[in-house]
Amino acid sequence: MILLLGLACLLPPTNIRGMTCVGDTTAGLMIVWDRSPGAELYDIYLVDSAGNKIYLATTNQDYNRYKHFEVKAGESYTFIVSAIQGETSAESAPFTITFRPAWFDLTRLNNLLFLLGFSAVFFIYLFVARSGIPMSIRKIAGLEELDNAVGRATELGRPILFIHGLSTISELPTVAALTVLKHIGRKAAEYATKLLVPNNDPLVMAASQEVIKEAYTEAGRPDLYNEDDIFFVSPEQFAYAAAVNGVAIREKAGAVFLLGYFYAESLMFAEVGQSVGAIQIAGTSATDQLPFFVASCDYTLIGEELYAASAYLSGDALQIATVKAEDIFKMLTVIVIIAGAIAETMGWKFIFDLLMT
Repeated sequence: MILLLGLACLLPPTNIRGMTCVGDTTAGLMIVWDRSPGAELYDIYLVDSAGNKIYLATTNQDYNRYKHFEVKAGESYTFIVSAIQGETSAESAPFTITFRPAWFDLTRLNNLLFLLGFSAVFFIYLFVARSGIPMSIRKIAGLEELDNAVGRATELGRPILFIHGLSTISELPTVAALTVLKHIGRKAAEYATKLLVPNNDPLVMAASQEVIKEAYTEAGRPDLYNEDDIFFVSPEQFAYAAAVNGVAIREKAGAVFLLGYFYAESLMFAEVGQSVGAIQIAGTSATDQLPFFVASCDYTLIGEELYAASAYLSGDALQIATVKAEDIFKMLTVIVIIAGAIAETMGWKFIFDLLMT
């Protein structure tokens, strides 16, 4: 009986402390407390001047913090945190804190440390790159085969078809795709191969025309540039898809590039390209469309491989330094995730608290 009473005893939250925090539009207070063993939930109350408890919120057993934004500078606020286990509760002693707006939000210290760390790694790689020390990015098969795809279309005497997908000029996949388009345009000019770019967005069409015109000029063949080969089709998804597939069939495209952001039309494009015997290279950040491209295209740029294309193709030191710094922090992120999973399994909360602070 004594043992059962001991197990049922729930201790109140202890070591309550507070600090100024910043929300989306205003500053406030964040209170943090030490977890109570066995607690399933925490109820947070505000005590008014008459001593009445006003319920504010409930958090789960792992989330031992609460942000309160209904505050005024110079005024004091009293909080009580109650640990809940089934029908049992245990209240903390009242905790009072005065709200004084601060210049720096301590609750986002981890963001500052992350930014400083990333900046340090970036500038180290930038210094190395500008010092003439060669740096490279791992080989990306889809980008390695760009020139071969253009060459194959040239040998077959067929045009190249470049498809942007449905993203607009303000979206990152489109910007990344334009970088690759410029490289393809330069090679198409060198080989005197026709390059067709149907569009569903007028601004993307205008950007594509400028990019290809510049590519042809850099290749020394401005006379081969034909503005009509970069044309507007339709802003409607399946009207655009039908028109593009019609172009692929009529022109018997020798190489098809599907780079940008795609939706349900992705497999329609890829199937038609395959049916006309074109070599196909796809790339997108749309994770739900990647399986279709992997299954139906010869090469696929997966996610950030499309974003790394600019650095990969240009060899620019600044861009390569950025990619290398990102890779370092991706590796550190994976390490933190694994360490956090192990720590949570062992019941250690320090990594969780560090990332939440």
